[in-house]
Amino acid sequence: EPARILTTADVARMVGVRPDTVQKWHRRQGLPAFRVGRRLRFRRREVEAWLERRAAEPRAWTGPVEGNLEDP
Repeated sequence: EPARILTTADVARMVGVRPDTVQKWHRRQGLPAFRVGRRLRFRRREVEAWLERRAAEPRAWTGPVEGNLEDP
């Protein structure tokens, strides 16, 4: 199966956050992405690996409420 390429909106739906949160994660917290023209694209396996690493570091989830995936 070829690598699944996702848009910002796809990643946002997958994780349950807003697209601007996905963009912030890319800019500020190292969510891996590449550009096609001016638009960000993400490899599904890289997003999943990044999320798993972040889940192992609960203090890494900082910022606005929509970007915080810790249990309340």
